[in-house]
Amino acid sequence: MNNLLKRVCLAVWFAAALISAEAGTKAPAKAEEVNGDRFVSEWTDRSNGGYAKVYYDREASVYKLILLDELFANAEPRATLTCTKKDAKKASFEGDGGWSATIRRGSLQIVEPGGKVFDGERMNRQSETLGKPAPEGAKVLFDGRSLDHWLMLKPKKWTEGCGPASESAELLPDGALRLIPREGKNGSIITRETYSDFVLHVEFRVPAESQVNGGVYLLSKYEINIKDTFGQGRGASCCSLGNLKEPSLPQPAHNYALPPMSWQTLDVDFTAPTFDAEGNKTANARVTVWFNGYKIYDDVELQSLKGAVARAPEQASGPIYLQEHGVSYDFRNIWIQEKKKSDPVRPRILGVAHAGFFTSDFESTCRLYGEFFGYENPSTIRRDDGSVNLTIFKINDRQYVEIFKEREAGAPRLYHFAIETDDAEAMRLYLQSKGVKVPEKTSKGKIGNLNYFVTDPNGVICEIVQYGDGGETVANYGKHMP
Repeated sequence: MNNLLKRVCLAVWFAAALISAEAGTKAPAKAEEVNGDRFVSEWTDRSNGGYAKVYYDREASVYKLILLDELFANAEPRATLTCTKKDAKKASFEGDGGWSATIRRGSLQIVEPGGKVFDGERMNRQSETLGKPAPEGAKVLFDGRSLDHWLMLKPKKWTEGCGPASESAELLPDGALRLIPREGKNGSIITRETYSDFVLHVEFRVPAESQVNGGVYLLSKYEINIKDTFGQGRGASCCSLGNLKEPSLPQPAHNYALPPMSWQTLDVDFTAPTFDAEGNKTANARVTVWFNGYKIYDDVELQSLKGAVARAPEQASGPIYLQEHGVSYDFRNIWIQEKKKSDPVRPRILGVAHAGFFTSDFESTCRLYGEFFGYENPSTIRRDDGSVNLTIFKINDRQYVEIFKEREAGAPRLYHFAIETDDAEAMRLYLQSKGVKVPEKTSKGKIGNLNYFVTDPNGVICEIVQYGDGGETVANYGKHMP
């Protein structure tokens, strides 16, 4: 009979398990199953509203309880209580003015000085993006099995690797990647490849026993802090921008941190800075950041940086850098999806800038344009040996004629013509996208304008030119007019 009863009970349990699995239900994990501490948790008042958090104050080596009107407020709490007695099953707290609280058997009771009772129910919160799979076309940087996409960071070199990532990190049995401080070695790692514009997903876990001061660096330049801010009052929360000089942003209005040893998420939408042909920055980097599924920065423009990374210039691309800063902590499920760049747009064409001609009678031709037409000659360009290469005659502020000495008898009279644009580099990228053969970069000509040459299907040379503020053309505006 006992055996029959056991079989019936086992069958009922198995059927219930199947029903639960088919329905996709799963009982929420207890706090101690998630973070290893039965007291560190979040609580909501069953009857009167309000929230409480219990955290471990490392500096004071004591548990503390804070009472909040808003769960995620990055603000000073209504009240702070300190643990006065604790054993394996119970913790007692006291606060100034007669506050008291007790955690026992999974419930929290707080008694205010006026006698009002906070009847606490434990919350088991987790990020909405936890376990988010890599979308189609994304690259999985860490899948729990391999460090193939990573290198150990070269000391004092923010963008260079110097050996296998296994010298800085280790794989854990649960599929996590752990950065480990090692004497004489750098515990940080960077990706083998570089990236520009992307969406990044990172899951991380900070320890309970020590405070982490790590970070995820985008392009090895722009820092997003990784640290434990659970239970923190006002201040910079985890996943805040760490090395931004300008703009001077307020700290995120909310602190969405989970207890230490909980898996948390960082999601980033990043656009790299852009630069012109001279290396001047034409647009700042921009970033949107989600912490545990909540947006804490919305399309922030990253104007300038501070700290060690500011010593090197910004770049249009760079690796992802996971920083170890003296304390071990963990990562998992890291993937990146590069954003598709839109097709280059043709910049404005402002007109024909100039035409260049070869002449077999240089002096007579110069007399025609100078004396007879009345165009002034603002500049003459010479070869390395000092001989004249070409003379420029100005028609108006934006147009002129170039007269070249004939290099060989019978050469075509038209040497080239020039089109003025307001963005020579954008025009280069646009022409390149259309299959036109263009040089690798836009250069600065001898009179200070940005330019390069392309050849049309008939063999005619076309110069693309952009007048620059430091060039002679702009400097001579209003001068040498006919």
